[in-house]
Order: sequence, then structure tokens, then C-alpha cells
Amino acid sequence: MIPLKIQIKNFLSYGPETQTIDFTRYQMICLSGKNGHGKSALLDAITWAVWGEARKSSGQPKPDHGLLHLGERNMKVVFDFEFNNRCYRVRREFTFAYGKPSAYLEFGMFVDGSDELITLTDKTIRKTQAKIELLLGLDFDSFINSAFIRQGNASEFSNKSPKERKEILGNILGLSVYDKLRKLAAEKSRLVENERQGLLKLQDRLMVDILKQPDIEALAKNLNHKLVLIQNAQAGHKILWDDYQKQQQALLVLRELSLANHKKLNELNIGYQEGLNKLKNLRISWQQLLIKIKGILNKPELELQKFELNQKLTELRFKQKNNWQNKELLAQVSAKYQKIETHLFNEHDQKVSQLFLELEKLQFNFAHQQEIYQKDEQELSLLNQLQLTAQVKLQDFAQLQNDQQVLQKQFEKYKEFYQRLIVTGNSAKSLQDELVSKQLYLEKDCPACPLCEQNLSADHKYFLNQQFDIQIKLAQHRVKRVAKILKELKIKICDQHALLEIQNQKLKDFGVWHVQFTQNEARILILQNKMAENKTQLTTLQQVIDQQQRNLQQYRANRTILLQNNLEAQELQTLIKNYEQKLRENIYSETEFQIVESKLDYITRLLVDNTDQLTNQRAQILAQVGLLVQELKTKKADINNLNMQIKQNAQIDYDLNNLEKLFLELNKNLNESKLEREMVLQELGGVQEQLDKMHQTKLELAQLKADLTGLDSAVQDYKSLVSAFGKDGLQALLIEDAIPEIEQEANYLLGRLTDNQAQLFIESLRDLKSGGTKETLDIKISDNVGLRPYEMFSGGEAFRIDFALRIAISKLLARRAGTALQTLIIDEGFGSQDEEGLAHIMEALYKIQDDFAKIIIVSHLSSMKEQFPVQFFIQKMATGSTVSVIEQG
Repeated sequence: MIPLKIQIKNFLSYGPETQTIDFTRYQMICLSGKNGHGKSALLDAITWAVWGEARKSSGQPKPDHGLLHLGERNMKVVFDFEFNNRCYRVRREFTFAYGKPSAYLEFGMFVDGSDELITLTDKTIRKTQAKIELLLGLDFDSFINSAFIRQGNASEFSNKSPKERKEILGNILGLSVYDKLRKLAAEKSRLVENERQGLLKLQDRLMVDILKQPDIEALAKNLNHKLVLIQNAQAGHKILWDDYQKQQQALLVLRELSLANHKKLNELNIGYQEGLNKLKNLRISWQQLLIKIKGILNKPELELQKFELNQKLTELRFKQKNNWQNKELLAQVSAKYQKIETHLFNEHDQKVSQLFLELEKLQFNFAHQQEIYQKDEQELSLLNQLQLTAQVKLQDFAQLQNDQQVLQKQFEKYKEFYQRLIVTGNSAKSLQDELVSKQLYLEKDCPACPLCEQNLSADHKYFLNQQFDIQIKLAQHRVKRVAKILKELKIKICDQHALLEIQNQKLKDFGVWHVQFTQNEARILILQNKMAENKTQLTTLQQVIDQQQRNLQQYRANRTILLQNNLEAQELQTLIKNYEQKLRENIYSETEFQIVESKLDYITRLLVDNTDQLTNQRAQILAQVGLLVQELKTKKADINNLNMQIKQNAQIDYDLNNLEKLFLELNKNLNESKLEREMVLQELGGVQEQLDKMHQTKLELAQLKADLTGLDSAVQDYKSLVSAFGKDGLQALLIEDAIPEIEQEANYLLGRLTDNQAQLFIESLRDLKSGGTKETLDIKISDNVGLRPYEMFSGGEAFRIDFALRIAISKLLARRAGTALQTLIIDEGFGSQDEEGLAHIMEALYKIQDDFAKIIIVSHLSSMKEQFPVQFFIQKMATGSTVSVIEQG
């Protein structure tokens, strides 16, 4: 994070007029001015803008109330900074009005080369703050313990407990990603374990099912045996059925013959009865003939009857004529009416059919459009489900891409650190060899000092020998530690490379998902537009169909009033009623006409016939009677013969009835056998299905065991990852890897600040009295007095140690990818140093200025601020603090 510009309003000593302070042009800046005029407030404004944290009183959860300018209700800080070659802006405001506090946070990124701001602000302040910290890779505590040395807190990192030092160093190194990985690995381990437990339960259930197999196989054997018995019984029934059929065929032939005899007997009986009727009619004719012979004597009476019958017949013929005329006219009118009715109804039915066909076309079109809409809806639903899955995968892709970048940077750091460790190890080995040579040189008789060439005294020789022992042990410790780290780091680099290959392959797979996701998005848009058009068409079609149905119903209802609206039909209907009324009034009986006509004919014939004709008729009747009597005798003999045959065949019906009963009994047995066979087959099919399922269960069980083996391995792998990503795993190793780098840089500065009189060591392991070691982070310093803990130093010496240690951590931040903080801020703390110490500090600052894009120092010491090329002079006025820039060349 490189400060570029800050705008302040009503923040601590800064007043209501917004001040803009531009850091862009300067690399080394000294903030100067009197105490209490607002030097530290300017730095607090930076931390408050970025993290919402600054100085506060003890027990106060948030610093906002205490940062307001006296008498004001609103404060604002706008901070522009550069990070990873991109410019960002954070705007934070706080308002306290009407007894209620309110806060506002805005975060954005500038478009390259312009003042256009792309907003990165999230829905809540908490989420926006998380975005800022995710970008920088540091929280407030890690920042003030590394890149920002606050006033009075130079020793804050050194004074922390070993555990707190490790946590801060872990945050600085960006080890929080391993906490996330550990959490993910633990979650994966839990999910895989749950899946494993579920598979174990499923395995138990499958084993229980498999244990039932012998019982099911025995049941299948019994059912097959039962099926064989049923089939044998059905074969016996079939033989009986065939035998019964043969008997039935023979009886049916006899029965057909018996039926033919019955038919012939029936015909003879009918003929015999007809002969008797003819004989009866001949008897009647004989009696009538006798009456005719007698009637000739009553001719006047017959003439009178003939006259009366003629009058009656004339009257009936007149009525008959009128009746025929009325019926003919009624038929003509009815035909005309029927023609009109048929024409009207045909036109109406044709129109109804046309409307119905149009309705069917509309309904078919509606159903077709609805089917298309439903298919599109199903496709859209499927695509939406696929998109939900793809979105989850693409979210994983963003996280995977971020993890891959982090892993790549970590891998590069490992390789770079591996090379530096080799150089460090070689230097430590050379130093060890040199110290051993010097110690061997001291063992000579009367060795001379290599600097002043004077002989060394025994005390001085003893002192140097002890110092060499200490330094040799430290060098040996460093060589062993570097060798151990190199060995572990080499393994880690190989593992990291393999993990990167896996991540790269996953990124390629996600690329395919992304292309599919884009194609599906385009298809979804097309389907949505198409469905919207189809829905509009369906609505329109439904309205047209409803209207067509109403028209059809209305037109069908009009069929009953078609004839009522036709005048010609109404007139014809009136005529039909009139003719029907005339027919009812002109009563005419055709039967009466025939009786009268028959009587008249009979009387006429009586008057015409003579005695000779009647005599001849009597002879003819006698001859017909003789023939008819002979015929009746022959038929009577045939009837008696047939009756005798029918009595002989009467047993056939009885036998057929008995055979029918046997058929019914056999058919019942066959149906029962068939039903039993079907039930056995059905049960056998269920048993066979269970056996097939058993076979499938065995296959599933084999696959399940293979899956369980894989899950067991996965559970162990995830547990190993949980352990590896934990505080005592990779994180401890990475902190262990960073310690030599911090030691080297801190000792370089500490040597310059103390004329090579002091050297610090950071121990990550401590020997226990009970044996073994314990993870720690102790700071020890070796000087001309000996090796002492940090807590034994005070005053100016302690400040130099703190300064060197904090600068070393800040330079580590500047070099570590992922954090990339390129700014060093030191707020006061130089008052404990003499002139020589201040000179050493300035010299050290100039030495490290190339490692930082910007160094900001707060000091009121003249000897310090005059050595900076630019001063930001801060002066407190009546309206608030003001900042002016003084360039000193």
C-alpha cells in the first residue's frame, strides 16, 4: 500500500475545512511540527480510513466518537493509495446527530490513467471492510506491528508474548489462507466421513439382504416343483376335455337328427291342421251353397237389399274421394314444408359445421402452440438448473483461480527462498569454518592479535575462546536449521508443484464449464423471448377460441327459431293444420267400404246364379272333401311314426345335459388350475426378481467396498491435510522459514546501529526440562556482555533492537507476494537516541529506502527532520491543523 493523497475534515485536530495532502511526488517524508499539532493524527487518519481503527481510550469498542473534532458532528477522510500497480480510493465518514451515530464506507478502484472510479462497495460496511482487508492481505493489528511503528509502540511486537508474536507473524506472511484451507479440509473430511458412515450403513443393509438368499432360493425351488404338479394336472384335464368333446360331437349329431324329426313333425302337424281347416271351410261352403239354393226363392227381398247397399256404397265412395283429395293436398303441402325445413336446417348445419371446423383448427393451433411453450419451458427449466450448477462451479472457479494464484506466488516464494537459504547456509558454513580456524589459532602458544599484532593475555585468550564457543554453537545451530529447512522445503516445493499441476488442470476444466455457461445464457435469453411471444399468442388464441365457442353456442340455439322467422313456412304450417282438421271431420272407414262392397257382390251373384251352377258346385265340393280326407289319413300315419322316433331319442338331451355338467366341472377345474398356475408364476417371478436383485446387490456390495476403500483413503488424506494446514504444520514451517530472513535483515540493521556490537536470534523451539521441545518465538540478543533475552535491554538499546526488528519485518512485507506493502511509517521514538545513534538510524533509513516506495517519519527533532529532502510541516491554527510542504533539496 503506497499513500498517494488524503483528504481530511473534522478529524481530531483538523477542522471543518477539507484539507488535501498529496504524497505522490515524494519518497522520504518527515512530518514535523510541535507536539499536539496533528502529526500523528495524520497517520491515524490513514489507518481509520482503511481499517476503521485509530487511537482510542481503553474500554472503548470503536474510536469514532473520540476522533471527532471538538464541537463537530461529522468527520470524513478520503484516502487514495496504490497497490499492485492499481490505484484505489477509500472514503469513510462518521456522523453523530440527534444522539444517534451513523457510519459510511465507500471503496473503489480508478480506471487506468483517468479519474473515473469503479465502485467496489458491497451491501454492508462489514463486507466492504472485508474486501479491503482481502485486497491488502493485512488486518489492523498486523499492520501496526509491522509496517507502522506508532508513537510509543515501537516495542509492541517485541513485548508481545511468543504466541502473539507467532500469530502476528502468521498474519504478516498471509498464513490465513492455510486456516481457510484447514477449515475446508476439515469440512471435506467431515463430509467424506459422513458419506463413509452412510455407505457403511448401506453395506450393513445389503449384507442383511444377502443373508436372505438361501431362503429365497428354497422358496423358488418349491414354487418350481408346485408349478410342475399344476402343469401335470392341467395335462390330465386336457385329456378329459378332448374325450368329452368327442362324446359331445356324437350326441350333437343325434340331436341334429332329432331336431330334424321335430321340424318335420311340426310341418306335418301344420299341414294336418291346414287340411282340417280346409275341410271345415268346405263344410261352410257346402252350407252356404245350400243357403244359395234356398235363397233363389226370396229374390224381391234380395233386390231391396241390393238397392240399399248401392246407396250406401255411393255415399262411401264420395267420402273416399274427398279423403283422397285432402290427403293428396296435405302431402303436397307437407312436402313443400319439409323441403323448406330441410333447406333451412341444411344451411344452418353447414354453417355450424363450418364454425366447428374453424374452432377445431383454432384449438389444434392452440394445443400446438401450448406444446411448443411447454417444451420450451421444460428446456428453460433444465437450462436454469444447469446454470445453477454452473454458477456454483464458476464460484468455485473464482476461488480456485485465486487459490491457484496464491499457490503460484507461494511456489515462486519457496523457490526464491530456497535459493536464498542455500546462500545463507553457505555463508553460515563459511562463518563456522572461519570461527573454528580462529579458535584453533588461539590454541597456539602465545598467539598474537590479528588486528594489533600484540600477544594475547591468558584472560583475553580465555574470553575470546568463550566468545568463539558461543558463536560456533550459534553458527552450528544455524547450519543445522538451514539444512533441515532446505530438506523440508525441497519436499514442499515438489508437493507444491504437483498441486499446481492439478490446479491448472482443474482451471482448464472450468474453462469448458464457462463456455457452456455462456452458451446456456444465450439460449436462455432466446427461450425467454420466444416464450414471451408464445404466451402472447396463446392468450390471443384463447380469446379467439372463447369468442368462437360463444358464437357456435349462439348459432346452435338459433336452430329452433329458424322456421318461426320464415313466413312461407308459417303459411304452409297453417295449411297443414287445416287439411288435418278436414281429414278428422270427414270420417271414412275403408273396412266398412269393403264389407258393403262384399255384401253387394254376394247378393249380385245370388241373383245371377242358377240351379245348374249350384248343383255342379255341390259335386265339386264333395270331390274335394274325399281327396282331403285321404290326405289327412296319410299325414296322421306319418305323425305317429315321427312321434315314435322322437320318444326313442329323448335320452339324447339327458346325456347332453349330463355332459354339459361334466364340462362345467372340468372347466372350473381348468380355471382353478390356470389361476393357481398364474399365482405361482407371479410369485415365482417375484422370487426371481428378488434373486436378480440379490445378484445386483452383490455387485453393488463389491462396488461399495471399493468406494469405502477410496473413502477411507480420502478421510486419511483430509485428516493429513487438516494437520498439515494447522498451526503446527505448514504455518509453523513457513514461520520457521521466515525467521532466518528476519534475523538476517534485523542483524544487518542492528550491526549498523551498534557498530556490530550486537546480534539478535529468534528461537522457534525451546528445550523443555522434561525432554522434548516446545513451539515458541523468543528473541535473544548477543552483545559484548553475552547472550541475553530481549527483556533484559532498556532505553536506547531496546529501541535500536525494536527498530531493527520492525524494519526487518516491514522489508519482509515488501518482498512477500500477496501483501506487497511498500510503505514504512515510523511515528516518533527517536528521543532516546544520542547524536551518534540518530546518525546510525538515518544511515539505515537511507540504506533501506530502495526497498520501500515511501518512507514516512514523524519527528520534532531538528537533527532528524533536517536530514530529510522534504518536510510536511504541521501547524495548529484556531480553525484546525494545517499542512504545508517544505522541500529542502
